[in-house]
Amino acid sequence: MRHPYDFYPTPVALTDVLLDSVPELSGLAVEPCAGNGAMADALRRSGRLTRITTNDILPSFGCTTTSDARDPAAAVWQGAADWVITNPPFTWAGEILANAWAYAGKGVAMLLRLTFLEPTVARAALLQQIAPFLSDIIVFGQPRPSFTDNRHTDSVTTAWLVWQKGWNQGTRVRFAVGWAGRESRCPENGR
Repeated sequence: MRHPYDFYPTPVALTDVLLDSVPELSGLAVEPCAGNGAMADALRRSGRLTRITTNDILPSFGCTTTSDARDPAAAVWQGAADWVITNPPFTWAGEILANAWAYAGKGVAMLLRLTFLEPTVARAALLQQIAPFLSDIIVFGQPRPSFTDNRHTDSVTTAWLVWQKGWNQGTRVRFAVGWAGRESRCPENGR
């Protein structure tokens, strides 16, 4: 049984791996699917982002705004931001990515199932349009992340997909092995 609104909180260690792997993340950020704010809190603690605005479709979380990130006219897409960083509901990820890409000044980082890169009818055109700007794929290995209270893991590989506007340096692919231990994150980062 799926959780309402696909609410599956992001383990802090996954956000830490993103921050360790993508040095370009800085400035103003929006977390459009913030839920309980765990990811936004990790981004704040890093000190690299000067402001993080939070949004969720559910008002009970107390985010900066409450709106549906699938709607391009939603409150979350008002104002300015350099980055959109989120773990969106997978069912709505294509719509949210389209809005995030149109809105972000510098780029978008989304935690998604790796299968999101499959060019389905619903997202093929968008994926093709932004493919040249795919700067990073950060794939999580064993153990697979758990997004549930019972520590069961998903049967599909999870990855950070990062698109940067104006990016023309190819895609950096990293494998986050042993990511659950703070001393062992992405091997390329010396941790």
